[in-house]
Amino acid sequence: MDADGTHNPRLINHMLKLILNKNFSIVSTNRFFLKDSMKQWPLFRILLTKLRYYVVSVLLNTKLDSSGGFRAYNLKKINHKDFFLSKNNSYFFLIESLFYFEKLNYKIKEIPIILNSRTYEKSKMKLKHIFFSFVDLFILKIKNIIYPNIN
Repeated sequence: MDADGTHNPRLINHMLKLILNKNFSIVSTNRFFLKDSMKQWPLFRILLTKLRYYVVSVLLNTKLDSSGGFRAYNLKKINHKDFFLSKNNSYFFLIESLFYFEKLNYKIKEIPIILNSRTYEKSKMKLKHIFFSFVDLFILKIKNIIYPNIN
């Protein structure tokens, strides 16, 4: 979960119940289930988030909100080695790791979230992070075409 106040910590109990009682491997939030989930955000951030979601969904053939950072993992259901399939150490780790978890058929549940405006600090994301995330996305797509099976 992000520490800037955008995520509501009250969702943690619900996420844990889904993991423990419904046997999900991963519970993640999705900003696109509710129409006004990002209404407090600046317009540029909303447009960037929607563009990224669209490009990721097309290139990686997923409907998951894979760049969202509010997740719960059931470490009893996930092979710890699968966390290391993602080699990225930037923001793109969120997208890449969920791509591999989905590809490995882990049971993933998404729940709706309403994101608050940032309460603490300022975003550390720079234009170079956005650019390299798109570069990393295309590299992941190409790797997946060349090596479609995960080993």
